[in-house]
Amino acid sequence: MTHLKMDRLFNPQSIAVVGATETSGAVGCEVIENLRHHGYGGEIFPINPKYERLHSVKCFPSISDLPKTPDIVAVAVPAKAVPDVVRAAGECGVPFAIVFASGFAESGESGTGLQDDLYRAAQETGIHIIGPNCQGIMNITNQIHIGFGSPYRLSYQKGNISIVSQSGAFGNSLLMGLDSEDLGLRHYASTGNEVNTGILDLIDGLLDDEDTAVVAGYIEGLNDGLALRKIAYKALERERPLVLWKVGNSRVGMAAAASHTANLAGDPACYHAVFDQLGIVYANDVGDMSDLVHGLKSARWGYGPRIGVVTVSGGAGIAMADRAEELGLCIDPFEDATIEKLKKTLPEFASFANPLDVTAGALSSPEVIKNALQCVVADAHVDMLAVGLAAASGTAALVAARVLAEISKEYALPIAIAWNGPKHLNEEAYDILEAAGLSVFKTPSRAIRGLSAPYRFGMALQRKEALNDLCQVESIVPKVKTVLLDEMSSKTYLKGTGIDAPAEAIAKTAHEAKSLARNFGTPVVMKLLSSQIAHKSDIGGVRLNLSEDQDVEEAFDEIATLIEKHDPSGQVLIQKQVSGGTEAIVGARIDEIFGPMVMFGAGGIYAELFSDVSFRLAPFNESEALKMINETRFSKVLKGARGRKPADIPALCKALSGLSKLIAQKEAICNELEINPLFVLQEGQGVIVGDCVAHEKLAI
Repeated sequence: MTHLKMDRLFNPQSIAVVGATETSGAVGCEVIENLRHHGYGGEIFPINPKYERLHSVKCFPSISDLPKTPDIVAVAVPAKAVPDVVRAAGECGVPFAIVFASGFAESGESGTGLQDDLYRAAQETGIHIIGPNCQGIMNITNQIHIGFGSPYRLSYQKGNISIVSQSGAFGNSLLMGLDSEDLGLRHYASTGNEVNTGILDLIDGLLDDEDTAVVAGYIEGLNDGLALRKIAYKALERERPLVLWKVGNSRVGMAAAASHTANLAGDPACYHAVFDQLGIVYANDVGDMSDLVHGLKSARWGYGPRIGVVTVSGGAGIAMADRAEELGLCIDPFEDATIEKLKKTLPEFASFANPLDVTAGALSSPEVIKNALQCVVADAHVDMLAVGLAAASGTAALVAARVLAEISKEYALPIAIAWNGPKHLNEEAYDILEAAGLSVFKTPSRAIRGLSAPYRFGMALQRKEALNDLCQVESIVPKVKTVLLDEMSSKTYLKGTGIDAPAEAIAKTAHEAKSLARNFGTPVVMKLLSSQIAHKSDIGGVRLNLSEDQDVEEAFDEIATLIEKHDPSGQVLIQKQVSGGTEAIVGARIDEIFGPMVMFGAGGIYAELFSDVSFRLAPFNESEALKMINETRFSKVLKGARGRKPADIPALCKALSGLSKLIAQKEAICNELEINPLFVLQEGQGVIVGDCVAHEKLAI
């Protein structure tokens, strides 16, 4: 990841356009026309050896002929000519090139070779490339639009939201969609194939921009999960939230993403888990992103999930309560003291529960509505406030707006307002709310969705110091070669993690197997011990519930036969069979994108029947491990569903945290490890490994 000089990118004093032309509709024409249309005050240098003048200014034959080094070279030539143009720009000291042409890695083998040439040109000269296969960038604040297509001719509402997108055309749609949702925008960039400057580089730079409050992004795939960790932590330090929309989550979507911008989409479950753990707010549509950004732009963070709901319509309160439950938020009852205060303020026919229906009549009295809102926000069971104004208009809307503006000054909690009163009839009220930094949502459920964002980000802020450990992971060795270890060797990695192992030994003869079984106490388990076969049960290499001498002898002979057939170097392993306990599956690996990760879910036969797992970046503490467990439906079984005795969840948390620290060690030799099953015993009895497979890195 490269730290970019964002001022020269978004506030260039001079721009050269290679491939400039006056041919209408051509990229080299539109780039210049769009700059002039928005009144760009810097210098524009058309470059085309065919002309002496273009667009009423001097035209230059090459970059080396320019009177000064421009901040940006906009490259509007066919793909085959791009590497030479970029190399020339880099050799002249140009810091940025924006490459519009397609026909690179997204188009197949020949295009990949061309993109490799472009990458080498950038590496050798130090120039940063936006693109290729992108549509450009915009400084919306200063109206510097460097790109082609009708979106670059438009003007947008100015504000503090910056946008980045790996798609050009769809990024434009995202830009226009957020603009239509009354979000003021600052900077926008499409990154295309990201030959040497990616979406994370741009996000990193935008987090340093004092005038950017929220960074929103459209992502098809990432290839540097360690950089994402650092950027997310930086967002927490700067208190500038990230709202990212990750697409390519279905099999069809993943294939389309790979062909679109030559990115691998990655495991969608990992992306969801990683974003949530790092405090990145996850969006899934333009409207959804709008609600989340609206909820964040005021920089009011929710440090708990409890919402106080105040409406002038009982129906709106019900809709808000439904949506809150869907999003994992709470609408808890008010304290008794709060209810007593409300009864002194509101008429008898008002509802004093949460949601609180103050009725439309309350809006006729500023004092009444203000007292009611103050009672609610002061309640110990309220972390955030949602207000439903329905279609209030005129004087009533003005009263509500003024009161809410006053409340926002007195209390720092997040406030979301659901109101669809006509804007042209209530301009003053809308202006008051906007000046107070309060967001208005078109529906009650969208207001609650908006509140979910400051809650997610606020909770990440509270665990910021714990998340700092995630940034200490230094590097990932890509596609490292590994060797499979047998079960006994794999278990050596579990020392110090809090995971116990059953008594076990290797038996060389049937007689020795009987002796070991008697020493361990029956029943025992007999297994094929092999470094060649990862899933020995698939070939019948596991025998359970062996209690009698004859059963042990027969099992030994059967597994010995399997050894001769499948792995002559294999051995027979005898283990004390674990009785009781709940079977879980735990995995730890160094992911090629995200680095060290841990997976947890239901084990044994249920591991393949149910997709009920959770993921975490490693390392993490036991508190984070508990959250990881609680994300699964399987957690209900562990807690003692249907009369079962509760399992030892504290021991399981210790084991998950221990594994996370093991896989995240800088000197870690283990690249991947799976325990299935991990027996979680009853409370106070710990956890025991049932079977374990590890992949050890080969020396490079």
